[in-house]
Amino acid sequence: MSATSVERRETIRSVGTWIGLVVAGVLAAGVVAVVDWFVLWGQSSTCYEAPDPDQVLTGRIWLGAVLLVSALPWLLGARMSRNRTPVVVVGLSAVLPGLLFFLDGLRTAAWVGGFCF
Repeated sequence: MSATSVERRETIRSVGTWIGLVVAGVLAAGVVAVVDWFVLWGQSSTCYEAPDPDQVLTGRIWLGAVLLVSALPWLLGARMSRNRTPVVVVGLSAVLPGLLFFLDGLRTAAWVGGFCF
């Protein structure tokens, strides 16, 4: 086996790892965004009324739980990986929608919905 074939195999493996990480990150970010959107929509008030404090608290707890559950696999992956930098970069990108929804959920105005019959 020559040195170039070993290098080529390592390059292909590295590219495959990045592709797998990016696909997993995009899928995770999409799932987190959809779940968080449903939490915000399901716990918000209707017809521009003031939100119920119990619903807001429940929604914030669920947003925090989604953020924690979405971050846990990436934290474990970064901890167990030899090359932590790619896992951390893609993991942060995957968790970013959950973090943004969580920070948005800290505002009371985020829980006021405009859905009316």
